[in-house]
Amino acid sequence: MPGKQHMEGTRPHSSLAATSGGEAADAYGALARRSPAAEHRDLLESELVRIVRELVQLRARKVVLFGSYARAKEAADLFTDLDILAVLDSDLPFVERTRDLYRRLAPRVATDILAYTPREWENVKHRPFIEKALAEGKVLHEETSY
Repeated sequence: MPGKQHMEGTRPHSSLAATSGGEAADAYGALARRSPAAEHRDLLESELVRIVRELVQLRARKVVLFGSYARAKEAADLFTDLDILAVLDSDLPFVERTRDLYRRLAPRVATDILAYTPREWENVKHRPFIEKALAEGKVLHEETSY
């Protein structure tokens, strides 16, 4: 197609090739550009997978995603964060345990982590906030017995 330039290493899409040069360039530009929200959704998802994998390696007994991202991933915007509840063995007090997890996990997106020991979990799992998080959330990992 003389006179038309394409991004190096790409082929024109058949429906785009039939348009005029200016229209094709606009269409290619639209395909090449992704919205910041779409890029953030991809980062949220990749970080979620990575964080859950690392929590499982740390022997988490239960991992739950809750909050807005659990309710509607497709509606995630630039203000969406990850809300994660984890149950894992630890001798550290709650605040130190949380600090240690953030240091180990080093989240690359805004992330709120609530980490309970199994004993603490037994004491908090029937509190209204936790019940709502469980009802609206998604269990991403759970050992069958603990």
